[in-house]
Amino acid sequence: MKKIIILGTLIVAVALVAGFGCGGGGSSSATSTTATVTMSSGGTLANGTQIGALDVTLTFPAGVSVKTSPAKVSKSNVTYTGVVSATGVAAGTNSMALATQTAANTLDIKVANPVGFGTGEFVQVTFDIAAGSTIKDTDFVEGTLTAADLNGVPIPGLTAVASTVLQ
Repeated sequence: MKKIIILGTLIVAVALVAGFGCGGGGSSSATSTTATVTMSSGGTLANGTQIGALDVTLTFPAGVSVKTSPAKVSKSNVTYTGVVSATGVAAGTNSMALATQTAANTLDIKVANPVGFGTGEFVQVTFDIAAGSTIKDTDFVEGTLTAADLNGVPIPGLTAVASTVLQ
């Protein structure tokens, strides 16, 4: 009898807890205003090889923008300071990260570090999301990554992965 009372109490408790989670299924009123994309490289470096520089494209959806200003020497737009940052394995006092918007909804990202770095997270980019835009984290798509070692020799076989957080 005691087991039945305990079992009954547990069933009622679970039902109550489950009931508190129900809300009618509406959509959230909160909308994202920024997206932070973190890019990482993957693959295997030859023993003793360090990445000196890499270049990757990132395609982003309509309704999303990145703060840029027109470049004086080309027909592309260069991101403002702080929009693109070397992070993770590429971070350091001598590291450099920049991006240019070479086409609609496409960034060409370049990261360099004269002391070199390995594979892993290497850059973060902050985007603005226009009011009323419906954006998913999977709408940000990484392109082909090209990398060179500290002597400028191409490093084959590395890949890029973009991870997006909407805020």
